[in-house]
Amino acid sequence: MSRDNLAYSTGIEHSAERIKNDLRPIFTGLRDAIPDTDIPDPGFAPVGNRVLAHTYHETQLMALELLNEAIEVIDSWQDLLKLAAKNWRVAEDKGIVRYEEQG
Repeated sequence: MSRDNLAYSTGIEHSAERIKNDLRPIFTGLRDAIPDTDIPDPGFAPVGNRVLAHTYHETQLMALELLNEAIEVIDSWQDLLKLAAKNWRVAEDKGIVRYEEQG
């Protein structure tokens, strides 16, 4: 049986690393790209600026806030998985956890 199975501490550690290396960069990339969505002058044109510019900017700020919150959640998942892996490793080392080989 593979030691990368989620039932092993190494599997839990692997999940934490995947969150760090695969999931988090997606959300930080989206967050960091928000300034690229700015509309350069003349913007929405004189009439459009009066009607749309403020709402557009507020939408950018809302997206920034939501992505920052998502990143905080992702970071908390990673921290909790690392803690779980550490605790599981202690249980493995003390023989509290026993595995049966599937054959």
